[in-house]
Amino acid sequence: MRINRVLAALVITALTLGLGACSSEQASARSKQKIPLRIGVLQSPEIIADPVAATGKDSEAFIYNTFQRLMTVESGTGLLKPDAAAECLFIDEVTYSCTLNTQMQFTNGNKLTASDVKFSIDRAKALSKPGTSGVFLDTLEEAVIVEEDRVDFKLNQPDNQFGHVLASPAASIVDEEVYSATKIRPSAEAPVGSGPVQVIKHTEDELGYWSNTDYRGRNPAQTINQVIRTFDSPEEMRRAAEAGELDAIWDAAAMETIPEGFHEDRFTNGRVQWLRWNPESKLREQADVREYVRDAVQPMRSMRSILPRGTDTAVPVFDTGQRQPRSPRQASLKLWHEDLPDQEVVAENVASLLEEDQAVTVELTTKASEADLYLEDVKPWVRTPIAWFQPYLEDPLPGTEERNAQAVAEMRSAFTQPRKQEASTRLQQYVHDDATVVPLTVEDQRVHLGPTVELSRENEMENYMAPGFQLGVWGFSL
Repeated sequence: MRINRVLAALVITALTLGLGACSSEQASARSKQKIPLRIGVLQSPEIIADPVAATGKDSEAFIYNTFQRLMTVESGTGLLKPDAAAECLFIDEVTYSCTLNTQMQFTNGNKLTASDVKFSIDRAKALSKPGTSGVFLDTLEEAVIVEEDRVDFKLNQPDNQFGHVLASPAASIVDEEVYSATKIRPSAEAPVGSGPVQVIKHTEDELGYWSNTDYRGRNPAQTINQVIRTFDSPEEMRRAAEAGELDAIWDAAAMETIPEGFHEDRFTNGRVQWLRWNPESKLREQADVREYVRDAVQPMRSMRSILPRGTDTAVPVFDTGQRQPRSPRQASLKLWHEDLPDQEVVAENVASLLEEDQAVTVELTTKASEADLYLEDVKPWVRTPIAWFQPYLEDPLPGTEERNAQAVAEMRSAFTQPRKQEASTRLQQYVHDDATVVPLTVEDQRVHLGPTVELSRENEMENYMAPGFQLGVWGFSL
């Protein structure tokens, strides 16, 4: 989990000044915890620290921890809940009204007001880019400041997904005195948010957080100090855990065994894997090859829709079990997977099924730029249908754009379950027929915990994940 080193220096300087001014009560509380909570993760690409540009599970996790949004999604139930807002609700079909919590401020000490909220959402819409949740602010006509603690969002059409978009990374609230309305904030500049934690340290293999005692929201940090340590391999991470250098392991799916002295916790249906065609691949243009791939992997499929089971409106449209797929013309394709042991095993299983009738040959690669097909461990920005559909919608087959857009508009504008279900079912069938995204497996997210670690629970359900199954450091305690 890498952040620009200049950012690291700026963060440490800024927060050292801020922490020096904390109250005696805060200092006393911090002194009680001499040892930070240490969580192990596997090495990942450089983090994008501006919420409007963040894509990928690691950047999104960083944003969810350090910034705050009006709404959030409850880990265990998937239900939409207020965070920076005291309340958000539709006051008519096209007006979503949010009243803020009181006494909120950013980590630089500036007060957080309705003006910052309006600025942040307007900025997210203006700077939205493919792959981010900001593209779904397209139904926003205008954000209106009604009072110092209230913002009304006027929509250009009914949108039942709008509350979920306000729970997404792009909708994070930023300080209008610090962030530009027209430019992405460089990663060399320290982030200023109001989330559960703030960044205090970064080295090449560590990211240090400190709990934000001024946070006013749903997910306060359970420990004062958290450290994310990155490792190059699961074996290196296991050795560190058994040497007493880690308290928890986030990327436990990559581990062959549970480290001695640790135990495993599982979050139901928290890990999704699918195949997605590279839009630049020439093979993607061939319908018979796409359909062959879709049908050939049936024996290993446990996910029967692009929407995982438990997601609102999910219906089974992809077949499972043994099936003899129609053989396409001869084809050679490259399949990308993350450079991790567990992902290599899954990729080998996929390749074996694709090569079964000798019509297709598969070469595995860890270089995404040269691949035809990607094996992806998917984390949506929020667990809501529109987020799961996004990778399919953003790279449509030629001639399907208008058809897809109509189904999406109908799904978002429906305020009765039958109408929403009808449009969503149609869109799920389009995903099956086009076969540009091919669901594979849905399984539990696994986390390894040391003997002194506890997980936050809400309504008897885990509360250590962000809205799209990303790591929420607020939910771990010693």
